[in-house]
Amino acid sequence: MLGLDPIHSPPTSGRDAMMAFLWSALDFSVVVVGVALAVFGLVVLWAYKGPSGGEMAVLIMAPLYLAALLCQFIGAFSGLLLAFLIDKSPARFVAGILGGVFFLTCALTVFVSVRAWRLEKKSDRVIGQDEMIDLIRCRAVSSFSKEPDGTVRFEYAERRDENGRYLYYRPTHADSQGYPAYVAAANDLRHRHGHVIDYHNHADSYDPLAPGPRWVTTDEATALLRAGEIDTFSYGEPPDPRKILKAGTSTGIALIDHGWVRHLVVDRAAEAAMIPIAREAQHRHGKPQFSIDGRYEWQ
Repeated sequence: MLGLDPIHSPPTSGRDAMMAFLWSALDFSVVVVGVALAVFGLVVLWAYKGPSGGEMAVLIMAPLYLAALLCQFIGAFSGLLLAFLIDKSPARFVAGILGGVFFLTCALTVFVSVRAWRLEKKSDRVIGQDEMIDLIRCRAVSSFSKEPDGTVRFEYAERRDENGRYLYYRPTHADSQGYPAYVAAANDLRHRHGHVIDYHNHADSYDPLAPGPRWVTTDEATALLRAGEIDTFSYGEPPDPRKILKAGTSTGIALIDHGWVRHLVVDRAAEAAMIPIAREAQHRHGKPQFSIDGRYEWQ
């Protein structure tokens, strides 16, 4: 397609045969890459039709992308070698331009792939306990959790840099052995500065360190109330802590802990002991808000 008449005429020597083969390879590479670009444009438009279009786009583009990537290397090798072998300037110029373009795209593809691989390796890094605690103390972490497989995953408070650009490829996993220390650091930050970092233990829903429904003693509930840690205090009907929390040994006081907000639900037997303490905390801290017989008490 791109060759001249002498090239496409019957080869008269091994050199001519090799050049004919190189021209064919270059022609084929140009066609495949051109088709890939055209189909990519159509598939992008098709993908806007909905999820089915997006799935079809992936199905079509995956093999086509691999074919175009391979043809870029073939086209670069064929074009540059033809530019070296051909004596005639027009054909040499055409082959050199095409080979150079393919070579640049190959170099760019390799550079981007290596850079993406290095950034991905960087994001896969598991940070140590000290580094994670420093992130918590400087409020760079918005939440963290212990996953069912035991790993600790966290999310950053800021998703953009100072220029408004999204921050990608950052580590999001920490040393799992340090989970109790991370909880202690988050609690300390909340107690000292009122800044809340949400945390959960998905590996053990009854972990005493993990936010979530759990039974607490009268002393624990009193300490939380006096520290201003409880947001709502519920008693009367219909709240029944035994229906909210069926696991564990009932103490009559259920703590529903979401990390950023905490609720206490007490049964009839604990009302006499806990209501005066909750009222005292409300007077001192402005909370908890009372829920009596299922209705909030507005002050």
